Amino acid sequence: MSTISPAEEDLKAAVASLKKEHPPLGIAKLHALLLSDNPSWVVSEKRLRRILKNSNPDGALTQRQGLEYATTDTTRGTGPSSSPSTAGPKAARVYPSSTLVRGLEVSRWTTTIKVKYFDRIKGKGLIAKEPISEGQIVWKEDPFIIAPEW
Repeated sequence: MSTISPAEEDLKAAVASLKKEHPPLGIAKLHALLLSDNPSWVVSEKRLRRILKNSNPDGALTQRQGLEYATTDTTRGTGPSSSPSTAGPKAARVYPSSTLVRGLEVSRWTTTIKVKYFDRIKGKGLIAKEPISEGQIVWKEDPFIIAPEW
C-alpha cells in the first residue's frame, strides 16, 4: 500500500467531519481516528494541530479571522474554549483543586517524609525530610477500591 500526504483541502474536510462527529476528542485521539479512517494518508500530529488551530470553535475549518481559538489539550487537562474572548496564549487555565487536610499528621505513619503544598498549579506532594536509601519503604498502605455493585 502506498502512502500519500493529502492535499490541504482534503485534510481540512476530513478533520472538520471528524471533529463534528466527535467534538470532545483531543489531538492524539483525533489523529489516530483520522489515520484509521484514511490508512493511506501520512499526517503528523503537528499538521493536525495547525489545521485545528486555524479552525472555528464550531468545527468549520476556515481562514482565521483575526481571533485566537484554543484547542483541546488532553495532556494538561484543559478543554476547548467556548468563546474567543477567553482563548489564546493568555487564556485562563483550569487546574484541579488541591488542599492540605488540616489535622492530618503524616508523622504518625512515617518520619521520612512530609506533605507540602506548592501552589495552585502544582498542588501538593510528598517531600523527603531526610535522605532516603534505595529500596527503603517510606509509605505503605492497603489498597482501597470503590466499585458499583452491578
